[in-house]
Amino acid sequence: AVHTLVSSVLRRGAPGASGAQDALAQYERLVRDQRLDLRQHMPDDHDTRMLYAGFVEIWVRSVAPCAVSGQVDDLAVQCEAVHIPAGTKTPSARALVQRLLKDMSMFGFSRGFDFYSAVFKVLTTHGLLEDALWLHDAMVADGIHPDRQIYICLISIAVSLGEDRRAIGFFRELSRAGTPAMRTYMTLLRIFTKRRDWRGAVDLLEGLRVNSVTPDALVLNTVLGLCVSGDALDVAEQLLHAWEDVADTVSCNILFKGYAQQVDLPRAERLLAKMVARGPAPNIISFNTMMDCAVRAIQVHCSRDRGRSRRFASGADHIAARNSAGGAAAAAAARPWRLLDQLLHLGLEPDRYTCSTLVKGMHLSGCTGRDIDRTMDLLRRIGWENLHAAGQGSSACGEGCNGRLLEVLFNTLLDACVSIRDLDRLAVVFGLMGTFEVELSAVTFGTLIKAYGQAGRLSRCHEVWFKMREAKVKPTIVTYGCYIDACTRNSDMEAAMRVLASMADDRVKPNAVIYTSLIRGYAHAKMPLKALELYQEMRHHGIDATAVTFNSVLDIIARQLSDPARLREVVDDMQQAAIKPDVVTYSILVKANCNAGNIAAAIALFRQLREHGLVFDEVAFNTLLLACSNAGKVACAEEIFQEMLDTGVAPTHVTMSILVKMYGKAKQLSKAVEVSRKIEASTGLKPNLYAYTCLIQACVRSKQVQASWDVFARMLCAGVVPDAITYGTAIQGCIYHNKFEQALALLRHAYMVPPPDGTTIFHALAYETNELEAATVGALEKQQRPVALQRDILHALTTALRRKGITALASEVDWITSGKLEAQAPSRGLAVFEWRSSRRPSDTSTTTESGSMRSSAAWVEQDARESDSFSSDTSTDVALTVAAARARRTGV
Repeated sequence: AVHTLVSSVLRRGAPGASGAQDALAQYERLVRDQRLDLRQHMPDDHDTRMLYAGFVEIWVRSVAPCAVSGQVDDLAVQCEAVHIPAGTKTPSARALVQRLLKDMSMFGFSRGFDFYSAVFKVLTTHGLLEDALWLHDAMVADGIHPDRQIYICLISIAVSLGEDRRAIGFFRELSRAGTPAMRTYMTLLRIFTKRRDWRGAVDLLEGLRVNSVTPDALVLNTVLGLCVSGDALDVAEQLLHAWEDVADTVSCNILFKGYAQQVDLPRAERLLAKMVARGPAPNIISFNTMMDCAVRAIQVHCSRDRGRSRRFASGADHIAARNSAGGAAAAAAARPWRLLDQLLHLGLEPDRYTCSTLVKGMHLSGCTGRDIDRTMDLLRRIGWENLHAAGQGSSACGEGCNGRLLEVLFNTLLDACVSIRDLDRLAVVFGLMGTFEVELSAVTFGTLIKAYGQAGRLSRCHEVWFKMREAKVKPTIVTYGCYIDACTRNSDMEAAMRVLASMADDRVKPNAVIYTSLIRGYAHAKMPLKALELYQEMRHHGIDATAVTFNSVLDIIARQLSDPARLREVVDDMQQAAIKPDVVTYSILVKANCNAGNIAAAIALFRQLREHGLVFDEVAFNTLLLACSNAGKVACAEEIFQEMLDTGVAPTHVTMSILVKMYGKAKQLSKAVEVSRKIEASTGLKPNLYAYTCLIQACVRSKQVQASWDVFARMLCAGVVPDAITYGTAIQGCIYHNKFEQALALLRHAYMVPPPDGTTIFHALAYETNELEAATVGALEKQQRPVALQRDILHALTTALRRKGITALASEVDWITSGKLEAQAPSRGLAVFEWRSSRRPSDTSTTTESGSMRSSAAWVEQDARESDSFSSDTSTDVALTVAAARARRTGV
């Protein structure tokens, strides 16, 4: 019976399913029921091992296909490419093999390598991969070690089952037996790639080096990519250096990608220089990635600059840091263009990714008209086909992706034209969009509307809107925002409200940005009640206001209504909306108290907020300083100024003007001079026209007329051009002290009339200049134009001269200012001065600002300079001078 069983199992050709079951059933009867000792009937261990391996094979052949699909389907796979489809259920031979191993041990049959190898082959051939891994453990436990082929197969099985750790362990065992094949290395490399294990990949590459095996570029690049993705850029650099004979352009491009991610432009530049000098030669992808790194560097510089501006650093260190940052930013902005020149010099052709990166850099750092022209020339060079084709600078991309990239590229280029307010180039870029068949989107039309709105051409905005509607392009919330902003910017609130009402037709709900733009528009139009109506409408519709919205409403109330109750109401709304007040909010509240004359409350609020760590900007400090100055609280202003310095807020020209004017009113000339010098020494900020005028005014108030002449002379030597107020202030001091010769010298200098004796203004003011100062003044006079003084100053001068009986000088004043100077007086390097007596002298010294609101800083500076310009005890005509200054500012 035993011999029949052995013969049936070992004969050629496996039995069918029923035959296999019969053979196993016969074995069970002999071993279990009859308790037959097979050792006595089978002395040959080799035949025994083949018998037991045959039992496994006939069982697997008969059971495995039925267990999978119910049919006799072939599940065999190659050992090194084992793949079982997801969801496939395979039977397990583990119980059978465990029972047979136990029987072999019971009968004393040895289990050699050939037995385990045969069973392993049966299991893997029929896709019983988990059983194959288990068999390996049983094999090792039996003291038998797999050979190279089994280990190679085990690695593939472990990878297929997701047993990465076991695959790595099998690879180590295989390596002990000799150097694995490169195919096996690639299998393990795929594991490390999936696990993002750059350390394991590096160790694998080191193993190749130890075994004197040279990897190909594909292996090296895979490891480099893992290192870069794992932020191990230093390791990647070392590998590139160690395997530079294997590295290719792709290897270097992988490092360029890492440098771009870390914004490490210097290292990227070193690698590019090495490639150009020694190879491998860079390609367009190399340069595109380098450009991306340069653009990211621009972005970092912009972020740092914004951070510096928020910290309000002060002093000379601040000026030096700002200049240094500006130089670094400028160098970074120029780098993409130098890279373009370099790649063209090397004979490479730029693609659309090159253009896209350049335009992105222009958007971040700003641009010039020449930059836009170069970009358009580059687009024409690339051409229609290359723009719409998948470029080399990136992976393959579908038609939709290509169209989106081109749309963003051209829209960003349009926005660059808007940023420099160049409508001519805007039209050229828009024309190129038609040439290159770039789809026009709502973004495109919104950018055009924004450009024409800024240029004050509202009718063109309406035309663009009509064309967008005609093209069946649906506007977005951003497009509506651009259109409404254009209307409010050009003071057409009726049109803005019509656009707001039309949003419902497109089912676009207004947001806080839209309402804030309208609120600011009504504020500009001096219609605060309409602005508040919009604010209430916004809240009624449940639109959440932002901090900018609340600040805009608060500013309207503080500036135009001076209504504490309404102010308190909006502050309560802000608290209910959980919007934390910022420095702008508190600055508005401080200014509101100052405007209401409640200086004590403003200072108390300021102190309270400072105790809570809130950092104010220079506008808030200047507002407080101006309020203290107007109220005559010198000591309080000095404390606030010192706190301004202590908190790191850099004083401005406005600060200098306010403090100098304050000390001048207090007749503390020495302190006025001291504070101007202190600010200049700590910040490098030299006095400007406003500060010099306030210094001259301080000298006049302190009855130090000679000091006022020195300040005026220093101003000329510094290259600062006086205006009518400056001349008027200095002349008024001369009138008060009966210094009429100096007053006439100043008058002649203002109207560019040469003095009779041929001397300079410095000789008349008793001020000695050195060669450098004389050269500066000479260059200044070549650019200077005549300045017509206020009628009140001229009247005060002629009246004083006649009272003193100095009729000759009074006649000269009349002659200079009577409009009879045409073609009579030299122009000191300019065309002959022509003055029309029909023009009001005060009109020539005024610049009208139409269509835009002055900033709060500008108003503070104007107030500091013009309000109460001269001392009230100098002359009765001074009041008229003050009134004229105020009238000029308000346009009355």
